Amino acid sequence: MNFRLMLFALIACCASSAAAGLPDEPSMSWMSAKPEVLTYRTTEPRGEGRYQLSFFKMDSLVEIHIIVTSQGFMKSVSGLMTLTMRPLQSSSLIVINNQIIMKTRCSYAGGKMRIATEMIPYGTTAADSCDITSPIVDFSQVPMVPRALPLEKGRVFTFASLNPTTNALVPLTVTCIGPDSALGIKCTKISMKTFEGISVCWVETASPHRVIRIEQPESHRLTELMGVEATTPTSEVR
Repeated sequence: MNFRLMLFALIACCASSAAAGLPDEPSMSWMSAKPEVLTYRTTEPRGEGRYQLSFFKMDSLVEIHIIVTSQGFMKSVSGLMTLTMRPLQSSSLIVINNQIIMKTRCSYAGGKMRIATEMIPYGTTAADSCDITSPIVDFSQVPMVPRALPLEKGRVFTFASLNPTTNALVPLTVTCIGPDSALGIKCTKISMKTFEGISVCWVETASPHRVIRIEQPESHRLTELMGVEATTPTSEVR
C-alpha cells in the first residue's frame, strides 16, 4: 500500500466530531457503572482473528478501547467521549506485518480537530488541524452507535461520518430490520452502512444491548461474541 494513502487513511480514521454531541436520539443510559469487556471471534477467508471492545464510565465521561488482531495485522484504538457522545480525544496504533508501525493522536478543543501521525519506520510525522462545524461520528465511537439508538422496526438513523480514504463526510446509516435472534439471544437485526461498507448486526434486545453477531458480506467476515467479563449480563451468552 502507498505510504501516503496509508497515512491518509489512518489520520481520517481517527478524526472526530465538532463541539456538539450527536443528535438527541442516542442514549448512553444503558451503561453500567462497571467496566465491560466484550471479546469476539472473527472468521474470514484469510483465517481467524480476535476483536475486543472494552469501555467504562467515569462520572460524565466514557473511555473506550478497541483491539483488532488477524494474521499480519494489529490495530488498537482508544477514545474518550462525553455521555452525549461528544468525542474529546482518540488515538490509534496500527502494526502491519511486524514492520510498519503508525501512531496517531487526535484532540478536540475550541471547535478544532488536531491530528498528529507518526510513521515509525520512516521517521516522519504529519500534523494537521481543521475546523469542524457539524457533529460527526468518531472512528472510536462506531461500535457504540447501535447500542445507543432506540432500535424499532422500520426506523432509519443517519449521522455524518468521515470517509478515511477521501477525508470527506459521508452518511453513517443504521436501518432497523426487525426482531431476530443470534446465539440463542433475542436481538434486533439492523443494517449499518459506513465508509467500510455494509455490516448486518444483531443487537441484544434487552439492556445493555450488546452486539452479538456481525456479518460483513463484502469482506465475507463473520464476527461473533465469545464472552463477557466484569458485568452481570441480562441475557446469557451461549
